[in-house]
Amino acid sequence: MGFFEDMYKMKLDAQRQDYEAQISAISDFFNELTEDVNKLFELLEKIIEPDFSYFTDFKMNEAFNELDEKYRQFWEAANRARDNHKQSGDWAQFREVISEQLHPLALDYTTSAGRFGSNAVNVGIFCSTWPVVEDAMEQNVAHLDFDYEEFTEIDFDPNILYGLKDTAEKSYFAMSELGGILIQEWTPFGDYEDKGWNSEFKLQLGIFEKTSTDIEKFSNHARSLFRKLWEIKKQVQLTQEATTAQPVEDAVSRIEKLGGLLNKGLITQVEYDKKKAKLLEEI
Repeated sequence: MGFFEDMYKMKLDAQRQDYEAQISAISDFFNELTEDVNKLFELLEKIIEPDFSYFTDFKMNEAFNELDEKYRQFWEAANRARDNHKQSGDWAQFREVISEQLHPLALDYTTSAGRFGSNAVNVGIFCSTWPVVEDAMEQNVAHLDFDYEEFTEIDFDPNILYGLKDTAEKSYFAMSELGGILIQEWTPFGDYEDKGWNSEFKLQLGIFEKTSTDIEKFSNHARSLFRKLWEIKKQVQLTQEATTAQPVEDAVSRIEKLGGLLNKGLITQVEYDKKKAKLLEEI
């Protein structure tokens, strides 16, 4: 093989390698687009797994439907392009379709989904946390259910519970107000700015959780004191009943003995009646 034949072969090899590199690049680009879209789709699916009723207030379902439509449009175009390429084998045409159709659709979806995912962080925090807060508030009410007039009988200051109740209610209503603000300001795909919502909500949540823990602890302590007081009162009552019952039983026993003496003729009827009357006075 001569010099020119070698050069020609080298040129063909270079062209083939370049062509293969272009084909590989086109395939990689297509795969990257579809993988990125699917990964983002799967991530967003996890957000909607819990059934939070507050999603309705944020119009989350409408936002998810809009994203689903963008996802569907992308995959319809991607599947159509892939099927056409399998039939034609035209890599240039496939590259053009990817560049002019698939890439814009993928960019539209990923941009919208990215914005949504970023904007939905606070919504996810509120929707997942608020039902737990409401349950805790109901438990607080149950823990604080006392007849506070009876606190004079135990060594416990009810003002402790009053203070905790006030603190819990303030943090509860503060979080509720923050939720209302978030509903008004939040936008799924627009330029949502936090403005300190997250930090303030977490601050109030921390106060509420600590206060709820203290309410449970101090209310349980107060109930423990009430139980001890009840046990003491019950013991005193039983002792008094036993003390009262003893003279009655003793008098009845002595009357029965007098009856036995009367029957045996050891005492007269007058003596029996006199002693019986005296014993009855003791009862």
